[in-house]
Amino acid sequence: MPPELAARAEAMRGWLVCEARFIDDPNVVTQSFAERVLDAGVPLDCLATAMPTLDAVRQGVARRWERGAISASPVTRGCPEADRWP
Repeated sequence: MPPELAARAEAMRGWLVCEARFIDDPNVVTQSFAERVLDAGVPLDCLATAMPTLDAVRQGVARRWERGAISASPVTRGCPEADRWP
């Protein structure tokens, strides 16, 4: 890996491990990470993330970032009534 690319990757890893983990809003983390990837020169059109949860009904939360928009949706465990529960 070229040294310049390695330095950019290390900077993003450092931000994720040292700063991003203290941000309460996952949408802000997703947006900020996408911006850092773009600033590093990576051509990025969309970004998808998935995070597991400790919930009996919701298996996790999926997020999709596209330039200018973030959407989040629960990933359920196959329970048809899950959409009606808080």
